[in-house]
Amino acid sequence: MPRNTTAAQRAALAALLDKYGPIIRTAFMDAVYQARARVDVGALIEALDRGALGDAAEMFRMEQGDFSALREAIRQTYFAAGADTRSLLPRQIAAAWGFDGYNQRAQAYLEANGAALVQGIVEDTQEAVRRALVDAIESPRTGGLRAAALDITGRMSRATGRREGGIIGLTAEMTDWVINARTDLTNLDRRYFTRKLRDRRFDRTVAAAILGGKPLTQKQIDRITGRYKDRMLAYRGKKIAEDQAFRAQAESREEAMLQVMERPDVEDVTRKWQLGFPKEHRENHVALAGKVISLSERYDLGNGITARCPHDTDLPISETAGCRCSAAYRVKLKRGV
Repeated sequence: MPRNTTAAQRAALAALLDKYGPIIRTAFMDAVYQARARVDVGALIEALDRGALGDAAEMFRMEQGDFSALREAIRQTYFAAGADTRSLLPRQIAAAWGFDGYNQRAQAYLEANGAALVQGIVEDTQEAVRRALVDAIESPRTGGLRAAALDITGRMSRATGRREGGIIGLTAEMTDWVINARTDLTNLDRRYFTRKLRDRRFDRTVAAAILGGKPLTQKQIDRITGRYKDRMLAYRGKKIAEDQAFRAQAESREEAMLQVMERPDVEDVTRKWQLGFPKEHRENHVALAGKVISLSERYDLGNGITARCPHDTDLPISETAGCRCSAAYRVKLKRGV
């Protein structure tokens, strides 16, 4: 084993995230842009004109197949993290051991995790679009229904050839933020400056309008809110990538250690809870820092919540979102081996 197992595993984790996090994020973003590209803006405007929200919403339907590349990116991360476990094993095992990512447990995890992730994104998109469609009909704006439609699908960027500044890909909560930001800009309300993901390059323009009491043009508002949506989409892609990369490494290492435990020369495997970098603020996670348990045991996080390891799929999102904790493992060989 390496002299400092925790340090070695932490370094391996950081390298994994640096490599595969951007791949997962890109796959998510590509799926969003593809969904935006296939919306027929003319048909959308016609549906909005009829007040047919159901027909309009149907144009934004996303399916499991839209996210095949995203699921593949997560699978690659899972396999890479599992294979990397070899470098953390005793030499006697590492020389003849290989991670089996195609066994029943591993494949069941990948299928269930991928399906749940995509279903969540699809449902988020449906609700986000529904709220945007309702706002488009109930809050007419300069530019009419075409402007409202483009607010949802995004406007074509000459620089990238993609529809940017759209609602597709955002959560329902983010859509509410956009609607409220548009209201702030229209009313010259300084609450706009409290929005952390706003594009600060427009702050001087907004501040001048508020100070002078001169309304922003519809074009300015569209541009400012469009960049706000772009930044929120990028933020969501980043968070999905981080959370999925952490989960993939956690689950694949657990699976790797279960495979190691099946060997006749292994007596036990222990895991140690280590805080995320730079630090973890959840009090129950801090309380577990350094705690070592056997692979067959579970951590007690309080309130009836237990887990095999950080990012366990059994944990509620309140225990995993933004968490950067991980587990460090040690393999104990049987005597005489």
